[in-house]
Formats: sequence, structure tokens, C-alpha cells
Amino acid sequence: MEAPELITHANDTTFKELVEDFSGVTFVDFFAVWCGPCKMMEKPLHALAESMQADTRVKFFAVDVDASTELSMRFNILSIPTYGIFVNGVHDKELSKGLVGVMDTSIIKERIEAGLAKLAPAAKTMDMGDEFVAPTTTENPVSEPKM
Repeated sequence: MEAPELITHANDTTFKELVEDFSGVTFVDFFAVWCGPCKMMEKPLHALAESMQADTRVKFFAVDVDASTELSMRFNILSIPTYGIFVNGVHDKELSKGLVGVMDTSIIKERIEAGLAKLAPAAKTMDMGDEFVAPTTTENPVSEPKM
């Protein structure tokens, strides 16, 4: 059985389904096959995706800007590589700001983790060791039965 790709290719046709319909954080690498800096970032980005693969709330995608011109125009890709962070399918411009060119992947990881922090926290379940405190109210007190 073949291992799943750590970085999935998306395009004009599949982007909505893969990225915008995903509940979680997606990292998108806008690249071109002929781009030298893009090639320099392939291994570091693959290593980052590998280090985060256990977290099912995070997915990594790559978009070839030459093959996906609609996405290139939509996200105003002027330099490559350009990276985007999406939180629950929405492009987070704050987290994506300045993510361009050859860079240290620790910066990208920090941004992804900041995106994870924006996700709704998981519902806390009571542990057997948790203390239960009954709510108190004075609005409708229970009256003693009359005899």
C-alpha cells in the first residue's frame, strides 16, 4: 500500500473541494516548475509537512501557478514561491502576510500553529477526577413540600 502524499497538488478545478471546504488549517504553496527558489523550498516544505502529518487538522497543498491561472489571479500571486494559510477554508491574510520566497520553515510552522489556535477548541468532557459544581440560582428556588 502506497503512503499518502504529504503535499497534495490542487488546481483551479479542485481547490474549492480540497482547500476551501476543509475544516482546519491548510498551507498552500503557490509555485512554478521552472522556479529555482520554489525547487529550493521543496525539501524543507516536505519535511515540515512530514513533521505535522499526525495533526489531522492540518493539510498541505501545492498549486502550480502556470497551470492554475484562475487561482494565480484570484490570490494576486506576483512572486513565487508565495505561501498562503487558510483557516476553515478562508484565506487568512494576516497569517499569510510576508510568506514569500525562500524562508525558514519555522516561520511557516509558527503561522500554521497560529491558525490552529484560531480553530474552535474541542469540547471538554468531564474527567472522573473533575469536581462537579451544581449551578446555583435564586430565581426559582425549590420550595419545601407542605405537610
